[in-house]
Amino acid sequence: MVRSNYSFGWSRITQFGFLALVVLVMLFSGKSVFAGYLGGTYYIDAENGNDTSTGKSEATAWKSFNMVNKNLLTAGTKIYLKKGSVWNQRLEIRGSGIATNWITVGAYGSGDSRPKIALTNHKDDIAILICDLDKTSGTARQQKISYIEIKDLEISDTRLGIYYRSFAGTENTGFRVKNVVFNNINCDEVMIACNTGANMTEKNAQITAQLRAVKGNLQTISGDNNGGSTEYIFPSAIFVGGQTFSPQRVDGNHTTVLTEFEVSDCVFNEAISGIISVFYWPFRAGDGANVWRQLIHKIRITNCSATGVVNGAIALDGVNAGAVPDANGVMQPDANGWGLVENMNVTKGSAVPGRTWPNGTTGLILSNCQNFLFDSCQFSNILNQGNPDGCGFDFETNTNQVTIQNTKFFDNDGHSILLMNGGNFGGNTNLVIQKNLFAGNVKSSNSAYELLLAQQYDGSGVHKNVKIRNNIAFMRKKNKDNMDIRFYETNKRGYVTATDNDLYYLEPTASEISVSFLGQLYSYNAQVSLVAIPVISVISATKNTTDSTPNAIQIYTEITKSSPTWYMASENQDFVGASWETYNASINFTCSPGSGMKTIYYKVKNAAGESSSVSVVYELITSIDNLNVSNSNSSRIKVFPNPVSAVVNVALVNSISGKEELMDDNDSYQVKLFDYMGKILEQSMKYGGSFQLDLSGYPVGMYVIRITKDENVYSKTIIKN
Repeated sequence: MVRSNYSFGWSRITQFGFLALVVLVMLFSGKSVFAGYLGGTYYIDAENGNDTSTGKSEATAWKSFNMVNKNLLTAGTKIYLKKGSVWNQRLEIRGSGIATNWITVGAYGSGDSRPKIALTNHKDDIAILICDLDKTSGTARQQKISYIEIKDLEISDTRLGIYYRSFAGTENTGFRVKNVVFNNINCDEVMIACNTGANMTEKNAQITAQLRAVKGNLQTISGDNNGGSTEYIFPSAIFVGGQTFSPQRVDGNHTTVLTEFEVSDCVFNEAISGIISVFYWPFRAGDGANVWRQLIHKIRITNCSATGVVNGAIALDGVNAGAVPDANGVMQPDANGWGLVENMNVTKGSAVPGRTWPNGTTGLILSNCQNFLFDSCQFSNILNQGNPDGCGFDFETNTNQVTIQNTKFFDNDGHSILLMNGGNFGGNTNLVIQKNLFAGNVKSSNSAYELLLAQQYDGSGVHKNVKIRNNIAFMRKKNKDNMDIRFYETNKRGYVTATDNDLYYLEPTASEISVSFLGQLYSYNAQVSLVAIPVISVISATKNTTDSTPNAIQIYTEITKSSPTWYMASENQDFVGASWETYNASINFTCSPGSGMKTIYYKVKNAAGESSSVSVVYELITSIDNLNVSNSNSSRIKVFPNPVSAVVNVALVNSISGKEELMDDNDSYQVKLFDYMGKILEQSMKYGGSFQLDLSGYPVGMYVIRITKDENVYSKTIIKN
């Protein structure tokens, strides 16, 4: 996707400075007078409500949004919309909650039909406007829009579904959208205009005109309802934007407009774009890594789906999602789960004529972003309608520390992943693309690559440290121009490290090849291009706590080279009587009867061949009779009180010259607690001579504590009463 860069001169900077001064004067002059405040809980019923009522109960519900739109909401205000009701009106939210008392818009009533806001797909349509600029009294005033939640609604037939508009630069915390269905989020009037022209020069001129047009009947600081210029262009379900008053630089003036932005369990049906962040000229071209990539800080997007996508089910600019790298450079959510995009399933591009983008279409796009983990997502059937790309995932420019893993890329018109040359903002760095499945992409494109990666030094982009590993790709042999398709271009891509990727070519007459991906088998008629035999790096065994069979255990494996399709496990080193099973990282295994040390042999294979076998030893204890609780060593353990009803004290003592002494504080030993059937209930390492066990959560009965130190084993019976 080609990014259009817009420049501005000193006259616009001067104008921004003047507008900022106007805001400050209004903030401190004390002249702002509001229509009023709303606080508490209010109900709105489009069929049976009455705007002359109080709105404070279901029986006295309002009919329209008028009372909400003309007032400021205080912390904790709840606006509930009646299930089954439909409003052809914009809902406007102004005001701020607090961390312990959010402003909420939700649903009430019975039945499955959600409250619905339905408009007309007009260029000015916005279903819900959340704005930090209040002019309900005709006088502009800046305020926070923090801790606001929208949930359990349907929004349809609009250009913007929810517009979170930070116009006056206030820093806000807390915005979440949960369980909202968005239907038919588009604006043909705008999209067709942007595709009008004989060539890209003419089309870009139309795009610029649409971007600069007044739109949305949005307020400005000094004018009436003439805003929207350069604030947005793409029809979007959730749009976080507005403007900042100066270029955002790490070493200069900058702001974080919104912290903690969360979207979960939402559906975007036939939405040109899903979740977007674009602000009014926030960056200056050429600043590169010095750009303040944190207009939004801390994002979490989970369990969402999208169809009809043109400009990204997720399209973010200027975002620090909040993930952190582990020791291997793989991004992980922070301690509170920020930085994660999980189960985002984008399964169809728009096939409606005119609903496309002349500069290129994509399922997801990042620009000037950092610190993301994309896990277990899907990008499939993204269409380009003859325009460039039609890709699944687009790294546009100046993006840093992003991991994509466990994600499916199926049947897209273009390449699975696009890494642009960096444009005027800089290259893309520290990317990890691992453990993904690619199949049937480059369906209708002149691209010759599954992954289209820019050269190392083209334009002003300088890419660094891109790791592509342990992926599986079933590639088409030819693109639409009959050119051979390759995984990626290696020439002048010295920033790429590619290891252990399984590559196949789809071939209708070839034998069927099956691969296991996230525990599910995928089968294709294909031939091997380049594939590695898998290597087992880790194997471990534990008691299977979900199976009551005494000799059931669980085996866990990790694979660091290639990807297996099948596994075989046996207590026989020659695997006599064993058969190949569909591979999963964790499997159940039934040992031979009886207690004792069990050795399990294990191997895997894929289309390239069979791995070397490895083994794991597990001590199986099937009953309490095998715990040796009556041997002479039991005297080393002191247990009191015994019987016990809750907490029992345990001491491990030395016997030196007949004198009992507690173990030294530096001595360590393993402790296991068993039930009467020999099932391990707890296990841990202990230090020193004494410790406590809390048995209050266990039923009445007999238990055994077992201590292992320096290859010696000591056991003692505990009676719980």
